[in-house]
Amino acid sequence: MRKILLVLFAALAGAMACSTARGEEFDTKEKPRITVFLDSDSTREQRDAVEAAIRAQVGFDTVEYESPEEAYAQYKSLMEDDPAFDASVRPEKMPHSFRFTTTDLEAMPFR
Repeated sequence: MRKILLVLFAALAGAMACSTARGEEFDTKEKPRITVFLDSDSTREQRDAVEAAIRAQVGFDTVEYESPEEAYAQYKSLMEDDPAFDASVRPEKMPHSFRFTTTDLEAMPFR
């Protein structure tokens, strides 16, 4: 569980650092959207633990799980008009993920 939390917070800190590295300021009217990708072979228990860790944090909102099948459908929809679409991409190659927004950027533990 500690490893999962460490990875979660490292991912969040990295996302925040990347978005502010260019000196850009957040638009406080728009909620920042964060995505956490898990290994494709993550277990149900690991996904549940990550989701619980996300939901336990103050300031996170609209937590949504996306299965590999849902990610594949989204990818396919986005790429359907692209002649370079790689048909070899399969749902089992897509990661499990959680997407969420923040309600209070100032409350984030990595600020």
